[in-house]
Amino acid sequence: MKYRSRYAVLGLCVFSLLLVFTQAHAADEATTTFDRWYVLKMSGEHAGYVHATERRKGDKIITQTDTKISIKRGPQTVTMQFDMWFVETADGQPVEASSTLIPGAGKVVTHLIFNDDGVEMTTGQGDAAHTTTRPPRRNG
Repeated sequence: MKYRSRYAVLGLCVFSLLLVFTQAHAADEATTTFDRWYVLKMSGEHAGYVHATERRKGDKIITQTDTKISIKRGPQTVTMQFDMWFVETADGQPVEASSTLIPGAGKVVTHLIFNDDGVEMTTGQGDAAHTTTRPPRRNG
């Protein structure tokens, strides 16, 4: 009987820890506030889609748009993909952004980080990347 109560107490402790970790993980996840799918048509034919979402995580708003379009010309089909996300604070201040363009064979990634020094922009294709910093834009 002693061993059963020890196992019961141990089981309750493990269950409690799992519950705490699950709640902590759930609190860290973003809440989706907007989720829409759109169909892209060309000449009345299905050509692709746009998937737009907005999520909130803490005091940040994350907007994401994924677009894919395929155009058939004769026997060939050309597919392009453009994915973008943007992070801003609840009061509209930009934090960072990223875009990925896949025009068939290549892939171009642009990443922006907004800070007090301005905007740090890194653009890359394959193994090559180039980073520049632009001064902050002043209103007025």
